[in-house]
Parts: sequence; structure tokens; C-alpha cells
Amino acid sequence: MKTARWFVLSGAVFLLAACQTEGIRFPSAEVMPGESSLSVIATVHRPQGAGPFPALVLLHTCGSVNEAMTNRANFVKDLGYVALVVDTFGFRGVDGCPISFMIDSAMTRDAYGALDYLASLPYVKKHRIGVMGFSAGGHAIDRFVSREYQSPGGLNFRAAVNMYGVCQLMGDAVFEDEKIIIRTVMILGDQEESWRLFPCRDLIGKSPMITVHIFKGVYHAFDSRRNASMDSVGNIIQYSASATAKAEEITTAFFAKHLGK
Repeated sequence: MKTARWFVLSGAVFLLAACQTEGIRFPSAEVMPGESSLSVIATVHRPQGAGPFPALVLLHTCGSVNEAMTNRANFVKDLGYVALVVDTFGFRGVDGCPISFMIDSAMTRDAYGALDYLASLPYVKKHRIGVMGFSAGGHAIDRFVSREYQSPGGLNFRAAVNMYGVCQLMGDAVFEDEKIIIRTVMILGDQEESWRLFPCRDLIGKSPMITVHIFKGVYHAFDSRRNASMDSVGNIIQYSASATAKAEEITTAFFAKHLGK
């Protein structure tokens, strides 16, 4: 049995026996002074075995937590990593992808709260936790890879994969000689909107901490099989099996190198 419903009773979460997916709650992190902490909803997808395992925090697109995110979590789990899928929009009652959530720190707070939660689990290697963001989740990664954030537990992500997010803040850090804190891979297609594509092209070869892969003839959210041809903010979506396989190959090698097994 691979999935399970989750139930919360008096603050406790109960996992159905023999299941590998668990619904959980954890506090968002106050990574900057004055921010309030919220109780974030997420799911943990655990590989078979006792562990301990490396782990990844997964940050969703404007589509929030959907079938595509479940598929991505299963891919991560099958690699031998614990996958924690954060639901930044859903538990806040947000539909679509309001621009405020792209530019403020909501996903960042949730990501760093998830980092501490994973580190507290006995079957997770606390110093081998990475993050993977898709579109809006990639925006969040772009926000924090060059900042000296730490979780309340004093941790930071070891590696990051930014899937068709943006490279603007990463680019600012490189060109202004600021330090990139988290080793990052950026993956996107060359049919993206210019405001997303050009800053990533400018980063190629600029820093050993950032590797950019641009796939020819590939559109936004190329790993999603959704029927819509356009997302909520106007990005053209077109699934590509070959691009998805290539991205998975790059991701597998990158995390194997920087998170191990």
C-alpha cells in the first residue's frame, strides 16, 4: 500500500500501518525578524526501509498540490530520498498564483520550516536535505539561494534544483559578487517567456555554484501532463516526455553527488 489518508487528533498525526505517505503539520520558519509562524500542511513520502535517508523539500507550482506534485514526490521517493511536499497555497486558502506569493517570503518560510521538520525525523539524514521547486516554487528558491538564511534549528539546504522558475536574484548575486550559499541547478526550456529565460541564459558559466540547463524547443512545466495549454499566469504549457526524462537524469545525478544515498 503506497498512500494513506491522514488524520489529525489533538495535534497528533496517525499514519495507517504499512503505508509510505503521511500527512503532517509543522510550523513555518521565522527566517526574518517579525514574521509570524503558521502551521503548515504537508505530506511526507518515505522510501521502503529503515533509513536514514537523505531528503528533499518539494515546492509546488501555481497549481498548488496536485497529481503532478504527487508524481514528482514518487520520483524522489523511488530515488531513495524522503520527499516532503509543502502545501503553501492550499492551507492559506489561496487559489491560483497571486503575485504577492511569488515575491514575498511565504514559500521561503514554509521551506525552512519543512527543513527543520525533516531534520527531526529519525529516518532522515539531517545534514543531507535538499530542495526542489517548480515554477512558483522555483521563484522561492531563486529568492533564498543567495541569502544567509537558516532554519530555527540552524540548518540550511545542501543543494537545490530550480525547475523553470527564475534566475533574477541568483543573477544579481553573481554579478554583484555576492556569495551563492546553496549549490543550484536550473532547468528550463527555451520557449519560456523572455523575462524568465534571459536572466537564466546570462548565468551560464558565471558561477561554479550554479549550473543552467536550457532545453531546445521546450515549454513551461514540461514535466506536467495537465490538459491546460496555459497556466494561471499565462505561461504556455506543453508536456515533453524527452525533456522530462532528461531533467530527471540531471536531477538524479546532481542530488546523488551532493546528497548521496
